[in-house]
Amino acid sequence: MKKQIVLLALAAAVMLLFSCNKNKGETDRPPPRTYESSKPATESYSFNKGYSLRVNAGFYKIEDNKDTGDETAVAVWASNLALGENVMVGRPRKLTFIDNAKKKNVWDFIEIQLDDKNKTRGYALENQIAGGGYLAVVFDEKALLYSAANATKPTNTVVTKKTVVVYYPESESSGFVEVKGWDCDPTKKNRLIPDNRYMRLSSISKDEPDIQTSILLQTALTMTTDAQSVARETLLKTALQDYPGSVFSDEIRTLLNNPNSANNEGIF
Repeated sequence: MKKQIVLLALAAAVMLLFSCNKNKGETDRPPPRTYESSKPATESYSFNKGYSLRVNAGFYKIEDNKDTGDETAVAVWASNLALGENVMVGRPRKLTFIDNAKKKNVWDFIEIQLDDKNKTRGYALENQIAGGGYLAVVFDEKALLYSAANATKPTNTVVTKKTVVVYYPESESSGFVEVKGWDCDPTKKNRLIPDNRYMRLSSISKDEPDIQTSILLQTALTMTTDAQSVARETLLKTALQDYPGSVFSDEIRTLLNNPNSANNEGIF
């Protein structure tokens, strides 16, 4: 009996010691690291899929690779992104941009990774990139935005036909879906679709021919100079030949037959 008591006491002591060491380890463990915009952009983190929302959206690099880790780092233009271009989306951060008047502005950027062989990393303006979702295109002349997935919550904003948007299937409800994008009409003052806006599913097409045709068409419409006329015509012919059943085919035929029939004002 005494031997059993000794063994039980010894076992209890071992368990107590193990428990104390385990709790000590959990207490001493540093808390999970959270993102701060002031952290250097070189830290490791995950990227998620996303898309460019504008024709010729800017792709930026840090000037002379001098990343201060905060908003004083200067973003300089490196190249353009295509409308609907696939990118991998990282963390948001603030960067300084110097305009043509040499004025410094602090803007909201987001780190992105290009879909190229080098997996090139840089930055884009945060409101010109959508993370997640899938591409679609507006084909309704009266595509109204709603503040909720509810017919009783309309806004006063109609999104222009041909506008490429990103939609989120998980938000689908009662025939509505959440969308993000930039209105393709260059004459509109406010072209960015605000956050948490919905559109009727019947107002958008998810068909790849319609999406790709709109991308080619919108890109062609930015080519307004005589030097760009050949490239413009090539894009329009490509759209018509590759996607003859698109909902925008008639508009493309009209442009090819009469190049001056549309408003050729550039998107920017």
